[in-house]
Amino acid sequence: MKFIGLDIGTTSITGLVYSLEHKMVLCSITEECDTAVTVDHQEWERLQDPEVICESIVRMLEELLKTEEDVMGIGLTGQMHGIVYTDGNGQHVSPLYTWQDGRAALPCDGGITYAEKLRILTGYSIPPGYGLATHYYNLQQDLVPAGPSASAPLPIMLPSG
Repeated sequence: MKFIGLDIGTTSITGLVYSLEHKMVLCSITEECDTAVTVDHQEWERLQDPEVICESIVRMLEELLKTEEDVMGIGLTGQMHGIVYTDGNGQHVSPLYTWQDGRAALPCDGGITYAEKLRILTGYSIPPGYGLATHYYNLQQDLVPAGPSASAPLPIMLPSG
């Protein structure tokens, strides 16, 4: 049996086909993520374009499926703590705010950071870069896109056929 593994990271995306029978990687592909959003970029922002990420994943899946037949499943892993806002159809309505985004480390009331204020409000330490801290900052700054239905992992369109 063969399975595809996809690691959708912050700096690269890797896909491979693994054979359970032979206990080995049959082929692998790695692409650097050239997905940074730099329009009106602030020094502390780490944003990526979900559309470009999805296009890379589809391209990689198509190549892996051409290389190896009889793939039985796909396993996914991704970068930690990111957040992307989606609409009711699962389409992104925001950039991907990566785990490296520093907006929640910016000062707010009385010189404390947004992450510290969130800790005071909740009693839990939530480091900057975690999705909840990013979302809290976005709420406070009125940056949450109109009409998102959820904060979710990237939607992935699998190739047909």
